[in-house]
Amino acid sequence: MKVDFKKIHFYRKQKKISIYELCIKINIGRTTIWKWEKEKSFPKEIHIRRIAKILNISVSEISDLQSEHPISNINLSKTAPTWLEIAGSSSQRSAIDFIHLNNILNRLKLKLDNSSLIIRGLMSATYSEVYVKDKNLKYVIANDEFKRTFSLAKNFDFKGKKDKDFFSKQEASRNEAEDIKVLLSGEPISNREGFMPGTRNKKWAIISKLPIFDNNNDIEGIVAVFFNITERKRNEELREQLEINLTNMSEGILIYEENTMDFLYVNKASAKMHGYTLEEFVKMHMTARKKAYIYSEDLDMVNRYFFEDKNFNDFIMYRIIKPDGEIRWIESHHSKSKFMSKNCIISVQLDITERHNKIELRKLFEYSINLIQNAFFIIDISDNKFLYINEVVKNIYGYTSDILIENGLDFWINKCIHTIDKNKILSAYNKNKILPNKYRIINSDGEIKLLDSKSFYQKYSGKNCLIIIARDIIN
Repeated sequence: MKVDFKKIHFYRKQKKISIYELCIKINIGRTTIWKWEKEKSFPKEIHIRRIAKILNISVSEISDLQSEHPISNINLSKTAPTWLEIAGSSSQRSAIDFIHLNNILNRLKLKLDNSSLIIRGLMSATYSEVYVKDKNLKYVIANDEFKRTFSLAKNFDFKGKKDKDFFSKQEASRNEAEDIKVLLSGEPISNREGFMPGTRNKKWAIISKLPIFDNNNDIEGIVAVFFNITERKRNEELREQLEINLTNMSEGILIYEENTMDFLYVNKASAKMHGYTLEEFVKMHMTARKKAYIYSEDLDMVNRYFFEDKNFNDFIMYRIIKPDGEIRWIESHHSKSKFMSKNCIISVQLDITERHNKIELRKLFEYSINLIQNAFFIIDISDNKFLYINEVVKNIYGYTSDILIENGLDFWINKCIHTIDKNKILSAYNKNKILPNKYRIINSDGEIKLLDSKSFYQKYSGKNCLIIIARDIIN
């Protein structure tokens, strides 16, 4: 802001106003003006505008500020009863309609008299805090919602109050500065999102502030409307956090319309899982997607799941082929929901290739173990229980693997191991030593058999285990 102090001096002399008188009228000290002239400090906008008003000149004559809108001489507080009467009307209008309504009321000024200064229905706005201030920024009236927000009595008298009477010092200063801007410029503030004053930055509002004009089109005061959007802002922040989490999670998330199968949402993990960029993946329609990456042997199963069975309470496992030819196993869970007012399918996808390979390897291992004619035991030596017994054990012991696992280690030692060798087996086991190479057992028919046994200690599924491989050598 540029200020021409030479012009201020010229007009002051012309009007025969001393520096002392000027200081008194704008409520500052003489040293302050001296500092301004020496550029040791800079005046506030409101001070320059007050000086221009005292000198009865346009503010643009002494600074680069725009001329303010004329201020009315009418006392706004005298019309407050009329406003309250109009405020009782059942008609409710949004803040956006205020300017339009004000123009209509001005055309009806002969009938409405001074009450045309207040936009009809404003004070009865249900979910908005509303106040009206005069040209000195003193409260004239505020609606019931304003009173509820600040826990004021319903018959509380606002006349003559200022922002500092309701808000913290910082909030009062910030709100009043904005009101001054509207009052001096005559320009409204429309639909600005910000914190509601007096809530200590806890409530969000859409803020609109409008100058009130008298019949001569001079500014008489200001009306402010605060529409509470705290819940909406919280939902927006929650949605943003959810999107961040969905984007960064390792599981693939797909949301597509049930009828058209068009994507409504895809996270990066899903696109990466299938070997595409997010942009490439989103552009692919369901028909193209299936042909592009569903493994040919699984295509019929996938079609039945999506278009015939539609049993979205269950999950489906299928293979995909990535663009580089790699085959991966996918486990996909689906559910129906509403998204963006549309019937949608939500899919959560996991790449289970490593897990599936381990399962297949375990099956192959078990198949191989059952092909040989040896009994195979895995014993957890910490919990003293069987973790695995192969099916061949029935041919040797006469008991199925399920029976032995269910009855436990004590049953095997006391019921199956011959009394001659029982102590040797127990002693070796308790000392974590390998078992004897040969020992006798009694099978379920009471037949005594001689076994050739190999044993060793090994980690299995993170547990310390004893592995026993035994074969019948009675013959």
